[in-house]
Amino acid sequence: MADRPLTWKQKNFAHRFVEHGNALRAAREAGYTGSDATLAVVGSENINKPNVMALVEELKHQQEVRTGVDPDRIVNELAVTAFSDLAQFVEWDGKTLTLKPFSSLPKGATRAIKRITTKPDGTVTIELHEKMAALDKLMRHFGMFAADNSSIPPPIINVSNRTENVLALESLSLEQLSRLAGIQIPELPSD
Repeated sequence: MADRPLTWKQKNFAHRFVEHGNALRAAREAGYTGSDATLAVVGSENINKPNVMALVEELKHQQEVRTGVDPDRIVNELAVTAFSDLAQFVEWDGKTLTLKPFSSLPKGATRAIKRITTKPDGTVTIELHEKMAALDKLMRHFGMFAADNSSIPPPIINVSNRTENVLALESLSLEQLSRLAGIQIPELPSD
């Protein structure tokens, strides 16, 4: 099955998918027809076909070579913004805030700058790119959000009824609580 030649639609799908990463949209743009639900199924089926994914991977590789942009470079660029620090750009002596000369900045630090404005009175404002957005993207990339990380098991206790859950926890022994939490709970001294 993997050796079957790709159809024109499958090739077109692969090209569209590499452009934007949306399987439903790629199916529609490749000439498949149907409702969004149907196109979502077609897109899912296509990205699960080894021969289609082989073309997707080849197209991505060609794009990386052509543009010089690869996943590591993107992660590094996000990291510049995520871990930028205004102290890289200014000095504070307790009274005055002074801009550091650009020549003294760490290599690449200026990539974190979104905008520099100077007012007629000589006041300079430095605005950095949004740190939290960059951190959020990095955390999602590395699966650091529970919703993005399918390896985290679901909660053992249903929290829909707080009273019942508290009672359920109160009825557990110290040993059962230790196993549930996955940690060693020390014995409390008796009075």
